[in-house]
This record gives sequence, structure tokens and C-alpha cells, in this order.
Amino acid sequence: MSVTATFSNDRQIEFNPSFRNISEIGSPEEIVDIYVACHYGRVWDKMNSPYAAQMDYHTSLFGKDNGVACLIKYDALKCAYRAASIVLNSCTDDDISDIIGGYEMDGANLKYRHGTNSPEDVIVLSQKILQEGIQGHPKFKTTSSKKSATPSFNCAEYVHSAVGHLNVSLSEAWDLCMTDFVSLMESKFPPTKDEENKNSMTTSDYEMKKKEFAAIRERALKGNK
Repeated sequence: MSVTATFSNDRQIEFNPSFRNISEIGSPEEIVDIYVACHYGRVWDKMNSPYAAQMDYHTSLFGKDNGVACLIKYDALKCAYRAASIVLNSCTDDDISDIIGGYEMDGANLKYRHGTNSPEDVIVLSQKILQEGIQGHPKFKTTSSKKSATPSFNCAEYVHSAVGHLNVSLSEAWDLCMTDFVSLMESKFPPTKDEENKNSMTTSDYEMKKKEFAAIRERALKGNK
């Protein structure tokens, strides 16, 4: 399932959060780092990524083969914007530097040029892309037990599962996003009525989760001004 967005400069871009494109963000651990950062949840010290040069890193670190190390900590909003830029770039073949900004030479100096859209717009769009690419829209929970935060997201595991259970080719599996994968798996292996009742989230549970997330986001923004 692709995500189409129309930007302030009237450009319409289609983003494809397939497993193939999500894997371009970085390693399984880096994908989780990017996901958390896009939701204002983490300020990292270092990040290796194919798009690491889009981070506002010290210029002396540019050009390393395996990414760059960040010398300073970023506040949550700036960190989320940099992470969101990586997500958008990973999920489209279009040049979106006019939308998210980028680095360019100004004489002998390397300067960052801001894009046409606000950081908040870019972050919200990245969250939508990640929802389709990593979360999906499951109709029921696979378990009622509480789990700790996932340290990594390995696209290859879902791809191999799709090949094994959904009768699709390897190439077709890589082109699936999580929304597609979850929908197909639930269609082939629907839950029993008892499982649906046992694992469903009540309205009060949902509202509580929304409040918890809002409180975390507010603390992150206040603490990193």
C-alpha cells in the first residue's frame, strides 16, 4: 500500500513503504532507531545509514563508507525531522530535496538548505509511512501478554514468512508492506472467535494509550527545547 502526499509546492509524490524500501533505511536495529526518533522518542548519539549525510553532522565526518558518527545530541524535534527525511528518501525514487531540504556547497562551505515543507509536516508523513511499512493495521493482537520494546525490525523475516505462507515469489514478498502482509496473513489464518474476544483492545485501553503517548511526546518536546 503506497502513501501519496501533495506538498506545498503542488508536487504529488508517491511513497512505497515496502519491505524492500524500509530495509534501505539501515540495519534492523537502525530501523527501530529511526522509527522511535520519528515519534519523538529518542535522541541518538550515532547513526549509520545510507542517508546519514542528511543528518546535521559535523562536516569533517562526511564521506565515510559506513556512515558517520554524530558528535552532539539533538533535541527531539530536530532528531525526528532528520529521521523523517531518511524515511521519505528511502521510500521514493523521486528527488525530494526541494521538499525536505539538503546540503549544498556555498563557495567553500557546506550549508543546509531548508525545504518547502515544515519539519512537522515531514514528520507526520514519515509516521504514516512507517505505520504502513512497519506496523500495519492488524485486526487482532497475536498475544495478550505484555512485551518489551522490540530492539530490531528485520524485513527479511517477514519476506521469508510471506514466501512460506502466502504462496508469493521472493520478489513479490519484498514488494509487500506490513499492511499488505498483515491483511493477507489474517485472511489466510483468521482468528477464532475466542481469540478475537481475548485479544481485542477496548475503547478505554485505546484512549489510555493515546494519553500515554501524548504525555511522553510533551515531556520530550519540553525537555529538549
